[in-house]
Amino acid sequence: MDGVGFTVKPGETLGLVGESGSGKSTVARTMLGLIPPSSGRVFFQGQEVLTANGRMKKEFCGKMQIIFQHPESALNPRMKIYESLLEPMLIHRQNSSREEMKIKSRELLQQIGLSEEHLTRYPHELSGGQIQRVVLARVLSLSPQFLVADEPTSMLDASVQAQVLRILKRIQLENGIGLLFISHDIEVVSCMSDRIAVMYKGQIVESAPAEELCQNPLHPYSRLLVEAFSSLEKSSVKQVWVEDEKIDTASRCHYYSHCPHAGPACRQRPVLRETGAEHYTACWLL
Repeated sequence: MDGVGFTVKPGETLGLVGESGSGKSTVARTMLGLIPPSSGRVFFQGQEVLTANGRMKKEFCGKMQIIFQHPESALNPRMKIYESLLEPMLIHRQNSSREEMKIKSRELLQQIGLSEEHLTRYPHELSGGQIQRVVLARVLSLSPQFLVADEPTSMLDASVQAQVLRILKRIQLENGIGLLFISHDIEVVSCMSDRIAVMYKGQIVESAPAEELCQNPLHPYSRLLVEAFSSLEKSSVKQVWVEDEKIDTASRCHYYSHCPHAGPACRQRPVLRETGAEHYTACWLL
């Protein structure tokens, strides 16, 4: 990652989009402390996350949750759904009796569109969409205030994907949860997000309100992404390859070698600057 920085407000969705390997998942895991960073700081409600320990670290773990791309890996195959839902509540020692936690488990399943009968099933007895819903219910059992969804529906069929996303969005709005939604599909991100940030090679190259970025992308890479997912028969943005061995790749614009508009100014690294109302772009040519 290279100078990545952003803020997510309560109840807001920030979409993080980019091709595979651009650093999206690394950002998510670093924010939650799953990957130790070499530098940088993460704040949650004004308190630093990465340096927290003891009771404070456990509190952050409850308030900041993540939904992974492969939901089946989040559930113990030997535990019934009821036990999987109960586990995080027991770990975080919520002041509830077993009966109260069982009632809460039923309520959580109702929120995600599953019935009480699913509590006695094992993960292998559920479909992919049902497993992802259970994972969402498991996360919600701790009443998180910030949630990372790391390509949560990329392994699901289109119809099931739409159902899960609708449930996720409804629950987020009802509970005022801040959401970082990660995907390589800019169409899905635009439907889910209030703002969108575009990543390329570990750097945010553009950030803007969702509708603004989809209708008026300014960075050449953002335009390429948007047009690749549009209904246009032929993209007006061409991917090129510029050979220039004399330029230090560490100090120039990351997109220099592929940009059809690259010029002398691009031999220096651009910074993310405001190029419109709440619209920020890392490009010297704007």
